[in-house]
Amino acid sequence: VIEVIRENSRIQPNSWTLRKIRNEATATVGERLGIKKQSVESKFITQLKPYVKNAKHFDELVKTWLFESLDDLQNILLHSAKSTADKEKIKALFYRTPEEDILLAQEFGYDPSTIHFKEGKDKLRIHLVKERNRSLIDLAKTKWTPQDKGDIRCSICFFSFKEKYGTIGT
Repeated sequence: VIEVIRENSRIQPNSWTLRKIRNEATATVGERLGIKKQSVESKFITQLKPYVKNAKHFDELVKTWLFESLDDLQNILLHSAKSTADKEKIKALFYRTPEEDILLAQEFGYDPSTIHFKEGKDKLRIHLVKERNRSLIDLAKTKWTPQDKGDIRCSICFFSFKEKYGTIGT
């Protein structure tokens, strides 16, 4: 429901009320699951008790999350999660893209808030290293290779892997 609320609020940010967006979201989820809208709303409100009193309180939490970037809703959902998989989904939903990744995501036509776009995750091994996203690298090469005639260069120092290492550098 929260995913649909977030998506609908992006599509029509100026012409909506939170109650209307929530009603549309619960109806959408109900249709996907083949159950009534009221059942969806009752289910998620019941699961979030005692942290969420009713639908109006839920709307207030969503509003503070969307407009003030407060983590109250995320904390309630994480506390109410039944499994590790649910916790991972919640973390992915509330993931905030670092500012430097937003332009890169938009250049490739991706929604920068999606977790699959995340790159540069820190991992502790013997020392801290940056983890690279292989699919992002492949995507960049398919975009830039035709326009650069196979010679992709660093935009800062103009280093060319192809020039330095030959075909293995492409």
